[in-house]
Amino acid sequence: MGAKFRSYGDLFSKLQNAQAARHATVLLPFSAMRVSFLRCLERNGWIKGFRLLDERDPKKPWKFVAPALMAELKYYGVGSEPVIRQIRGHAGIHMGYREADHKGGTMRGTGVVLPAYGDISTDLVMSTSKGVMTLAECRQQKVGGWVMCSVSMVKRIRPPAK
Repeated sequence: MGAKFRSYGDLFSKLQNAQAARHATVLLPFSAMRVSFLRCLERNGWIKGFRLLDERDPKKPWKFVAPALMAELKYYGVGSEPVIRQIRGHAGIHMGYREADHKGGTMRGTGVVLPAYGDISTDLVMSTSKGVMTLAECRQQKVGGWVMCSVSMVKRIRPPAK
């Protein structure tokens, strides 16, 4: 569990650091779980999209070089703030779809606080038997799972500073 969580931590750090540096894209190592996680982020409008990069070894054209993922990051306007404010990993927390308050609060018995204030909101991303999805999608499909991370995002566009 430790090595797997570290690889997720690396994924969260790479996404968050790339957005803090205002990069348009970020290159990530390939794994099926990362694809599911990026699909969830894309479905919820937190990233523009992603694509699989695979190339063949020039010396051995029948052999593929390790594939990678290219995620296109999303910002509000040109040169303004990123949609994703913070991604925090949470290891070893299993919860049902009813266990977190609807409007922020604390996840029962875990000590994880889901802030919802001003223009910042936080949602959980969970690994379930039906794939990676947000807490809202878990409630809709009535499934529980393991909490992968909490994603804090900007809800609305702030007026430009003058």
